[in-house]
Amino acid sequence: MKIHIASLALAFFVFPVISAGMAGDTLSLYHIDEVTVVQPRVRFFQEDRKVTEADSLALSLFYDDDLGNLLRYISPAYINVRGGNGSASGLTLRGTNSYQTTVKWNGFTLNSLTLGSADLSIIPVESMESVAVVHGSSGTVSGSGSFGGSVELRNKPDWDNSLSINATSGYGSFSSKRASVSARAGNKKIQYHLNFFRVNALNDFSYTDVMKPGNPEETIVHNSLENTGIIQNLFVRLSHNQNIEAGLWYQSKTKEIPAIMGSYTTGNAVQRDSVIRGYVNWSLLMERSRLTLSSSVMDEYMFYRVKQPDDETEYSVNSSIRGRKFMNEFDYRLYLSNMITLDAGASYNNMEADVESYNGTVSEYQSALFSGLRLNYKGIVSNITLRKEFHPEISIPLLFSAGVRYAPQGKEYVFRMSYSDQFRLPTFNDKYWRPGGNPSLLPESGQTIDGGMEFSRTVTDDLHLKGEAGLYHSRIRNMIQWVPAGSYWAPRNSKEVHINGAELSLSSTYSIRDYRLRFDGSYSYSMPSIRDTYEEETGLEGNMPEYVPAHSGSGRLSLLNDKGHAAVSFNYTGSRYTTRDNNPLYKMPPFALINLHLGYSIELQQDLETSLQFRIMNLFDRKYQVVRAYPMPGRSLQASLIVRFSR
Repeated sequence: MKIHIASLALAFFVFPVISAGMAGDTLSLYHIDEVTVVQPRVRFFQEDRKVTEADSLALSLFYDDDLGNLLRYISPAYINVRGGNGSASGLTLRGTNSYQTTVKWNGFTLNSLTLGSADLSIIPVESMESVAVVHGSSGTVSGSGSFGGSVELRNKPDWDNSLSINATSGYGSFSSKRASVSARAGNKKIQYHLNFFRVNALNDFSYTDVMKPGNPEETIVHNSLENTGIIQNLFVRLSHNQNIEAGLWYQSKTKEIPAIMGSYTTGNAVQRDSVIRGYVNWSLLMERSRLTLSSSVMDEYMFYRVKQPDDETEYSVNSSIRGRKFMNEFDYRLYLSNMITLDAGASYNNMEADVESYNGTVSEYQSALFSGLRLNYKGIVSNITLRKEFHPEISIPLLFSAGVRYAPQGKEYVFRMSYSDQFRLPTFNDKYWRPGGNPSLLPESGQTIDGGMEFSRTVTDDLHLKGEAGLYHSRIRNMIQWVPAGSYWAPRNSKEVHINGAELSLSSTYSIRDYRLRFDGSYSYSMPSIRDTYEEETGLEGNMPEYVPAHSGSGRLSLLNDKGHAAVSFNYTGSRYTTRDNNPLYKMPPFALINLHLGYSIELQQDLETSLQFRIMNLFDRKYQVVRAYPMPGRSLQASLIVRFSR
């Protein structure tokens, strides 16, 4: 701890003195790599981590879909979804829970203030220029809740773009309709992005109710979806060294909640989620440094209503939840030389929630100081980062992370290794929900050790191979889980959970004249287990947490050229326990899904083209459940027509 405190003092107090002392130096800007200058902090200090980024093909295959379906097929992620299209879904990475993975939009956390997780079903793929998964993201960089990792969503300007418009219309099984318009316009000084989308679906698919005698075939009802949103981004070059970026996101989703399997009554619950998100980011690039100021507001509203049977006006449940987050961040990066970079900053967040089940409005604030040192010398990139969080009620220790990435010159392989402290604060629901909430909950804390090797080899002029293998170990203390407590559920701390795992990925590209044959595959093995418990819990040592598959994998085989593509994608999810005592009677069986993707483009004239995309999900009509008692749709078809204009 003394070493950590000394390092923090060095980073926060000595480095401004160094900066001032070098003010008279004449180091030219052209010595700094441009990519390094503009790279956001959350990626700048994560080169020692495994990163899975969606390429242009993946973004094309899932262009008119939500983020959950994209992540399921570019990474070995487990998407915890309660039903079909539009149902709330969360991301599980490396044996953790969905609330232990952060989702960020242009640097700002989207995770719900009350629930702790981010709903992937309301994030449209077509609105993002970049989607990346950072596995085991550092807690000193991503902040609270990144035990499993983080998802980085970014909007980027194309300063060479004059005007581009994409109009999409799609129709599919279960009365689903989707329409969207994306526009990008501007010049060398200003760029404006607009994306509007609307989704409607009855979601009236058939399923086998395995929880009723005789396993009857039934059609799900009261499961409709309406989802409408608009996302805008503005990028302005104020001068040769000043930029301002802003974004505004409004979305409203209304989803009927059907009855679960085994029920003899139809569902009568409705949930509506609406969000307003906005941010502004100003950056100043100086001769050897960069200053960034960012602010964001996230306003989320949800109501949940359950009507009385056969009554149009009376509700047995009429609950509303409103949460607001105001996030502000300051970051200063100093490029001492081509080899040494220093970074320091601070953040202040104010949070407020108005929830009936809290018995009133509650509010909290959080602040943090962070700093980092990056060394880059002869193929070796090493990072050291520190973070100190401040909370009015909870004492959070100083967090430390360090990592190294080594790429030997002239070699085809890269080594990486990292260590990271992690933490997660209890959510508002964890502390204030009535009944069950516990203000005395301890925050989650722990460490992650991660190591791996990457290789990239051009076997012949036509064949290229790329792969990665890694191991990790995580230790989580005071892991928070909701468990039955008599007639209601309540959160409890599990004293200690250990997670051991491995990740593999392989991709190959083979060129045949004007065609490319490509394979992408990934596999994850994760084994979390409860190692120690508090006195009130016995017999749980060695058990796995609920809904965490030990094995998961994904992949796709694609054939593409300049005119179109044909691809087969697959996803495998292993068995999952659904009870805290790991009762095998309630264990969910594994399942594998196969999908078919087809697309073809026609150039109508120089600036105008149209493409037809056809997708068959769950090609072999597999019957399965992701969450127990929530049926998933069988085979579904989706056809989309996309018209593109670009200048």
